[in-house]
Amino acid sequence: MKSHKKEIITVAILMAAAVVIFAGILKPEATQTKKCSLIYIPKIRDNTNDFWTSVISGCKMAAEEYESDLEILAPDKEENIEEQNKLLKKAIEQKPDAILFSPSSMDASDELLKEAKEKGIHTVIDTAGGPFTREEPFFSKFKQLMKVTDLVLLDIKHIDEKAHKELTGHTNQNILEFAKYLSDIQKPVWIRHVLVPTINTDEVYLKRLHQFVAQLKNVERVEVLPYHTLGAYKWKELGLEYPLEGIPTPSNQQLQIANTILETGK
Repeated sequence: MKSHKKEIITVAILMAAAVVIFAGILKPEATQTKKCSLIYIPKIRDNTNDFWTSVISGCKMAAEEYESDLEILAPDKEENIEEQNKLLKKAIEQKPDAILFSPSSMDASDELLKEAKEKGIHTVIDTAGGPFTREEPFFSKFKQLMKVTDLVLLDIKHIDEKAHKELTGHTNQNILEFAKYLSDIQKPVWIRHVLVPTINTDEVYLKRLHQFVAQLKNVERVEVLPYHTLGAYKWKELGLEYPLEGIPTPSNQQLQIANTILETGK
């Protein structure tokens, strides 16, 4: 049951994040007449995988909301680096306004992303920062990836290490170190924090997160995204107990408090 809880929280975060991608990168200004276009390349398209299905659904919902053109290009198998790069090349040939990429490898797509930038395509890497380390050989590969990345979308699920472990099963120390490194190299980043009642709505946690973000020099925006229960029906259809049954979406007051503490209006 605990592992299901981790999965559904992560799905909620990614679906909410999809809306942010369109709201910030591709939302047309009032003077624009041309629809903005985004190609999203996740790690896999698998209708039996609740995680990636929910992510893709979130992107489609956001595209409709902001009247933008969206195309999903995804390999049939996860960690299929060769196929993912073929799809990335196809995306570049279509010359969209932006490519959102969830890379399966930190060093296999540098040249293609470089080509995208040379053609004026905005390159965005979507990550939770989990694999980050300053140890080799990862670190050198990652530095090359950052050279061809315009923007990093970084999810911080919880600022407290113990609570983060309970939620995800992993420490958050490498994620926070990742955020510090992005600050050191002045790589533009958006911090996204999905607000989940009883999980991370405590003002003590929110203030600690604000203190951490405030020390970073590269944060272009901070987004508080409300947890929702859009995926709950899938569990009921399968005859399973919904892991977060009874946890509501955040109230307007909770959202207002979080936005105020995290100073999202800046």
